[in-house]
Amino acid sequence: DDRILACLETDRKIFNDTVDLTATRRTLLSTTTSCYAFFFFFIRIIMSSQTIPPPYDVVRSTCTAFDTNRVAVDEDAAKAFAAELDVPAIKAFGVNLAFDANFTGTACQFDSVDHEAAFILLFHALDFGSGWRLALHRHHGKGAFLTIKPGVETFFQLHPQLSSQELSEADRAEVAKAFGLEGNEEVDDLVGLIHQVIVELGTQTKDYGGLTQFVTVKLAAASKDQPVGDLVWDLIRTFPETFDDCYTINSQNVCLYKKAQLVVGEMYHRFRAEDERFNFADGLRLTAYVDNVICASLRYKKIIVPCDELTAMIESNQLVPKASEDEVALRAAALVAIQRVVSNTKESLSSNELGNYLWGGLGKAPEVRKFNRHATKTVFY
Repeated sequence: DDRILACLETDRKIFNDTVDLTATRRTLLSTTTSCYAFFFFFIRIIMSSQTIPPPYDVVRSTCTAFDTNRVAVDEDAAKAFAAELDVPAIKAFGVNLAFDANFTGTACQFDSVDHEAAFILLFHALDFGSGWRLALHRHHGKGAFLTIKPGVETFFQLHPQLSSQELSEADRAEVAKAFGLEGNEEVDDLVGLIHQVIVELGTQTKDYGGLTQFVTVKLAAASKDQPVGDLVWDLIRTFPETFDDCYTINSQNVCLYKKAQLVVGEMYHRFRAEDERFNFADGLRLTAYVDNVICASLRYKKIIVPCDELTAMIESNQLVPKASEDEVALRAAALVAIQRVVSNTKESLSSNELGNYLWGGLGKAPEVRKFNRHATKTVFY
């Protein structure tokens, strides 16, 4: 059962365990449904005897511990950048992003707060495509974000209730049309991944009826002390193909969980002032949501420094293979660099607040937009 194995794989990565998934699959296939359900329950009990750390702590610890010579963090450059930051303006910037229709806000209409939260889940589940940036510009003169955002809004207008049945039965041709990606083989693989994510959102929420109901149930079940951690784990375990942004490089586990954290982080910024359920106690413990824009911003400031070979790949627009040491090293170094900058600011600043600024502020400055971003064909950013 692939869903069971996906959960086991997530737990194995968290604890750096050596669960033999091949042997586990053989065991599952050789038993009845009731037996392997008990087997799964037994394994999870054993693994949960250890306290599961919140995902943002897993991200920080695995990225900090990652040993690679492909990308370095310049500590002096991090300190210099920290000294020039306008912290109050940056803290306000993250909140503004959630309301600004030019960024992640939307003009779509919703029946309730939970309905809008479900839209945020859909939007950021589909918030990827940067690896197709040049192909998208050739296709219709737009980059990834300006392709995905209106595409999500169009798809939402067609399926406003976000029911599990409609999402799971979404037609690939309809998806291509909604996102303006018909008839171009160069972006056909991107269409396939968009369709894959939409179908997973539907199939994995059939017990709830739809994304809105899923959000409502998970909000009610989240703990009081670390609801963000619980909600991010819920997303990763329920939709592993969409959100399980974790890698094994040279026997080292490195987790980023960019999109899962972004979903919950935007809900926090968007709704905390109007709905107490979203005023998460651990909202500011989220890490930055590291993608290629944040990496480029930090490269521009010379805070992260790729090796010569990787720099040449980026500057010549070569694809950086997904899940490769180079791709993971860039994002892990960016995560660590942001932590270094935050630790050197004189005023309180969270990693995700700084990350929002690097993405939507500095990252959109003309001089930085001209600075090459690395390109990776991945579903995670």
